[in-house]
Amino acid sequence: MKKFTLFLIIFSILIARTSFLADAAFTSAVETQSDVVYVYSLDADRTVIYEKNAEKIVNCSALAKVVTAYLVTTLCDDYSQLITVPATPIRALDSVSCTRVGILVGEVISVQELLYCMMIANAADAGNVLAYHFGGDSISAFVEKMNEFAAELGCENTHFADPNGLEDMEQYTTAKDFALIYEKCLTGDYFAQIAGMDYYKMPATNKYYETRYLHTTNLCMDYNYPDYYCEQVVNGKVATDSNTLGYAVSTATKDGYTYLAVVLAGPSVDYDEDGNTENMAMVDTANVYDWIFDKVKLRVVVKTSTIVDEVKVNHSAEYDYVSLVPMIEVSALVPEGIDSESVYIRSIAELTKTEVDAPVHKGDVLGTAGIYYADEEIARVDLVASFDVERSYSRFISESLQDLFTHPVFIIIISILLLAGGGFGVYVYFFSSSKKFKGKKIRIIKGYEVIDKKKKK
Repeated sequence: MKKFTLFLIIFSILIARTSFLADAAFTSAVETQSDVVYVYSLDADRTVIYEKNAEKIVNCSALAKVVTAYLVTTLCDDYSQLITVPATPIRALDSVSCTRVGILVGEVISVQELLYCMMIANAADAGNVLAYHFGGDSISAFVEKMNEFAAELGCENTHFADPNGLEDMEQYTTAKDFALIYEKCLTGDYFAQIAGMDYYKMPATNKYYETRYLHTTNLCMDYNYPDYYCEQVVNGKVATDSNTLGYAVSTATKDGYTYLAVVLAGPSVDYDEDGNTENMAMVDTANVYDWIFDKVKLRVVVKTSTIVDEVKVNHSAEYDYVSLVPMIEVSALVPEGIDSESVYIRSIAELTKTEVDAPVHKGDVLGTAGIYYADEEIARVDLVASFDVERSYSRFISESLQDLFTHPVFIIIISILLLAGGGFGVYVYFFSSSKKFKGKKIRIIKGYEVIDKKKKK
């Protein structure tokens, strides 16, 4: 079942006091044909922009080269280092259908140029050479590093079987996992630089006497392909499997906002009915980015002057309640056509105090509110007292005594003491009486004369 979501909360300067819920979202108007789509904001702590089957396990295809490239950049100290290409990694691809740039056994080529071949031109032969070299003459050892890397990031539904993402039942990922992987890879400046290249002129080597020209396979970055081109895309990697399904990962930036998109299993269809089939992974990538940057506008959805709730105040002669307002102003990128009243704020009962003792200072955090769109919570913000409330000491004393005297524990204790005191009194009375009259003569007082019955005849 398709699930389209858009969550575009963009925060104010004091974002640290606002909590955004990554799985909440606005409904998007843009349609996609790829089976899996996942887009989130890199400016708002991975808040989801668009989601469709983001946790579905699918083939990762040649996007695995992203991990290979990043690990090489972490393992290599000198990108100008020359490698003499051994036979093993090249012969391993002899019976495999994959993209190559024709690297030859014995060719001397730098690490940098091998990275360019793999990331720009999607060359599997370059990927094998790098994995073999940095895996200690073992491609499988390098693949172990790839899986360790994914596991360290918390990617539980990702597994790699080779450095190039060649088709294998044991090679898979999810959009959510790969988004984390790509975001981590972009923290490497050199990786980000390579991922943003769309062209490279490769000089001659000892095996090639002519220049080789590398052109990006990520057509979202190539203005010569208007079906795919998106000027906001600044880096990425794409791939196509044997079933002509497309895969793409990228980031796009405009007006100070940056988004990361993972689009997997995009079919090849004649999207624009021009007689040619298009790779929908790249078409969907461009369409989602274009829609976001063109149709979504920044707007204040919560003001600091908005009274959200009230809290009862004790020990104040002036106020019985203090009103609660949002701690900060919250802005959101809201799609065109969305009524501002569709976004509202409401206090969360279990996270908001029902009463508080004075003194209360303006700005004291007394609760939490949820920000909602179509009855779905999309963010949270602290609620604070909107004004000062001073303590009345006479009220404090009287209310404290009243609270004391009406407290159930106090009443129980007093009741117990009264019962105990009464019981003790009864006990003392009867005990004293029995000792007083035992063996005594009875004396009758009559008028002013005391008569002793025992002596009376």
